[in-house]
Amino acid sequence: MDDNPAWLTCEDLFSKIKTELITQAMDTLDIAVNEKLLDIKGSLITVADKPSDTEMKMFIINKIIEEKEKIVEMYNGYLLDIQSSEKLNADRLEQKERLEKFLLYVEKISTLMDYSTLLDAWMNEMSMEVLEKNPSEIIKKTINNSRRKILEYVLRNSTMVKEEILDNDERKILEDSLV
Repeated sequence: MDDNPAWLTCEDLFSKIKTELITQAMDTLDIAVNEKLLDIKGSLITVADKPSDTEMKMFIINKIIEEKEKIVEMYNGYLLDIQSSEKLNADRLEQKERLEKFLLYVEKISTLMDYSTLLDAWMNEMSMEVLEKNPSEIIKKTINNSRRKILEYVLRNSTMVKEEILDNDERKILEDSLV
């Protein structure tokens, strides 16, 4: 592979994965806004202190995650009201579909950010494996069920595959660690 220590190779790989997961969460937010499922208005920040687009997206994502339980509870209540309605006309059906889609986006954003957060502790743990020469073995030594779920998700993630976020060597490291 290269002359870097195996733990550093793991850290580089997982940093790349973490960045992609966060990027996908921001892209999901953009989709929700573009589909008018989420409307963002106002600002508490003066023009001189205006944050970057990424900072604004992360602020909104963190608010969504912080309020996720309330959002899900409230909108599930709306969905139950719509479903129990005597007449489910075209407008009510469209409203129901939009609510379901919004909740899926909230869940996706939350899951992607949860995965990225879990990678931090994992990278820290892998950095302690300084004697191991094989990155796949480091991952095997430090994996648990939730971490396995993340790796399986990453390897199946259509965006990562289509955009070739991971090269063949990186994919092989991850695949070998799941054997």
